[in-house]
Amino acid sequence: MNSDYKYNYSSQYSAKPHGGSKQYQSSGYASKQNVFASHISVRMAFMRKVYAILTAQLVATSLIAYLMATNYRLQRLLLPFVGPSAIFALVSVAALYFFARKYPINMALLAVFTLCESLTIGALAAYRPEIALQALFLTSGMFVFLTIYTFQTKYELSNMRSILYMGLHMLSISALVGYFIPFLSINELAISLLGVSVFCGYIVYDTYIISKTFSPDDYVLASITLYIDIINVFVYIFRFLNEVKEKENRRKYKTAREDKD
Repeated sequence: MNSDYKYNYSSQYSAKPHGGSKQYQSSGYASKQNVFASHISVRMAFMRKVYAILTAQLVATSLIAYLMATNYRLQRLLLPFVGPSAIFALVSVAALYFFARKYPINMALLAVFTLCESLTIGALAAYRPEIALQALFLTSGMFVFLTIYTFQTKYELSNMRSILYMGLHMLSISALVGYFIPFLSINELAISLLGVSVFCGYIVYDTYIISKTFSPDDYVLASITLYIDIINVFVYIFRFLNEVKEKENRRKYKTAREDKD
């Protein structure tokens, strides 16, 4: 794992052990025998592990989000832990730098990170369950489509990194401006669309890089990388749909006030 972490969604964070092929090769985690150069049986076993772990992460996150959206007592119990969970998520993903290939420590850290992220998603689901459900379906469809595209395309996708990195910096700058200069209006819809575009691009890029440069032993890093991309896409879609809903509510309220006057 290189030191290029991606932390950027909402006013929360999003961890990202990330980088292009050159960065992975220089990090010490990509061995000479990477997945692409391995026997097909090794490649298939690697991909099965990655997507099995990723599926387990997404199922766990969806279950926790559903429970927090439908169980008021659970909401009251877990919502106070959403803030502190961000710190634990940072610590766990940083620790994976040292224990990425050490089973079962890597799986334990992965579980902690997934649980912490799930609390954040659960908080969103508790706030607007109907929007969270819409975002879930849209994110799922996008991920399936982008994954199929990546495995089918003949294009060289490693060159996407510089463009995506630029988009990531734009998101970070907009978040900082919004935090430190709250009176400066930044279009939420535009930021959300940019976020969706950037992290959809990262799904394509990461899927490509994972299949080309990762070592067969880096299945945990691969799964957490894709998981983070998916979570970011979900959050930015949620932000977009929520802003559309808020604008609609404000318009209805304004119309009702005018009719009353």
